[in-house]
Amino acid sequence: MIEVKNLIYEFTPGHRTINDVSFRLSMGSVSALIGANGSGKSTLLECMAGVRKPTSGSISISGKDIYTEPGEFKKMTAYLPDQFGLYENLTVFQILSHQADAHFIPKTKKKEQIDLMIEQLHLQNIINERVIGLSTRVRKRLAIAKVMIHSPKLVILDDPMTGLDTETRSSLFKWFKELNINEGVTFFFTTYQLGELYDISQRLLVLKDGILVQDISHKQKEKHVSFVAHNKIEEIPSILSKFPLVTDILTHEHMISFSFAGDINEQTEILSTLITNGVKISEFTASKN
Repeated sequence: MIEVKNLIYEFTPGHRTINDVSFRLSMGSVSALIGANGSGKSTLLECMAGVRKPTSGSISISGKDIYTEPGEFKKMTAYLPDQFGLYENLTVFQILSHQADAHFIPKTKKKEQIDLMIEQLHLQNIINERVIGLSTRVRKRLAIAKVMIHSPKLVILDDPMTGLDTETRSSLFKWFKELNINEGVTFFFTTYQLGELYDISQRLLVLKDGILVQDISHKQKEKHVSFVAHNKIEEIPSILSKFPLVTDILTHEHMISFSFAGDINEQTEILSTLITNGVKISEFTASKN
């Protein structure tokens, strides 16, 4: 069990980026922390990864505080921040090799792990290229490979899919799902738009202005919403995409439909926003899938 209890983080006295957040995550679960930019998601993940120490509160795994007993926690954890660094003069292979050595992976297993990362992140054709010549997209793939090389049991990822191509995202979804089902790996990630990550998430935590405003289980999150729009049909997907809990937006002539994981208050806010933007609506319905 991962327990976050009464967590507070202040950048400056009185300015709380994280405001009294508490929740528990079961080991072997897949959970997403969602919210708008600036809601405190990255700061919360930094605290959970042991990178940033909170002003007050605690984070523990199986009853052990990650700050007072960091040794085992660091061995079992992978963390990828939104902004990451890589040594630019090293090759892709050197990056992975050094990371394997840093985690004391035995020589008998080291090549196997490097080969696995190369395959999963599609790095075969650039293994001897230096980081300095890689695109931002390829660097992201390499960074994921780097943090996953030691077979972690807890994986904390800050907006991991941004900048990746469709093929790589699809491959990662499949791999993450296999790791979760077959090896019990726990995943906790952030995003400002769920998109495809919605399907593999068993739990959604919604952060707003540093406060945990919703905690949605898998059984609660399935809801289908549809309505008839009489104007501005081209603008509606852009309006809906601003809501983190909205996914799978479809339009067919005047019929608009989407999946939605929020409660009645968020549903009302969506309807109000559409009307405020001048969209004329009829036959608005919401039902569980």
